[in-house]
Amino acid sequence: MGASEGLAMNKLVIRRETANEPKWEGPAPIEGTPSESQRPKITAEEAERMSAENNRQITESYFNDHEWPLVRVLNWIAFRNPTRIADSSWHGLAYGHASRFEGRIRPKGPVEKDPRRVLLRALSKDKVTAARDGVALNHRIWGGVQVADLLNYSDTLFLRDEVLKEWKLARNPPAKASAAVQCRDWLVAERRDGCQRQTKEKYKAEAIKRFNVGPDQFRTAWDEAAQIAPSEGWGRAGRPKKSSGH
Repeated sequence: MGASEGLAMNKLVIRRETANEPKWEGPAPIEGTPSESQRPKITAEEAERMSAENNRQITESYFNDHEWPLVRVLNWIAFRNPTRIADSSWHGLAYGHASRFEGRIRPKGPVEKDPRRVLLRALSKDKVTAARDGVALNHRIWGGVQVADLLNYSDTLFLRDEVLKEWKLARNPPAKASAAVQCRDWLVAERRDGCQRQTKEKYKAEAIKRFNVGPDQFRTAWDEAAQIAPSEGWGRAGRPKKSSGH
């Protein structure tokens, strides 16, 4: 056997031995921790719903702040909806926030289409107060501010209670939105539990009593539940299946 043949044989042996050695896959899992295959898997629809609900809750937390920045006030005047007051451009991103934080529910249009002009009018009439660096700005200065220049005062703060007093809530409060989500989750659980046990009308009556939702909210929850948890045992018309003995 020549030197070159012996070298080739050594390489072949090394390759075989290396291939048969166990591969290190990182530290052993902590005892009691479920393996990757045992971890519960969620569907894309459930992940989307969970993300939307989480974002909605974060956005609604802005509603409870004692002081609101300018953009938040403009969002409130425009939509009067706690889920649409995130710190962003009211004109460019408000619709995007609505579609994310309300999931599949189609966002409604603004209550006020020109919130900058409305806010300037209220400021000039001393109905709300803006402050900068802790000092209230005299209401007379707002008479000389143009609508297009209002965003130059983005560092001003407003008292939440004054804003809510001047521009009252015009849509369902956050509890209504949460009730719709709870109703949808309840219907999803019902669909996954088995065949439809009662008519759609009876489900609606139970949902209205249990979650205090309206008919439109129930219809939306019903349709979304059908998409999240499709089931042959459920009919979209709401008629439960009858057994063959009846």
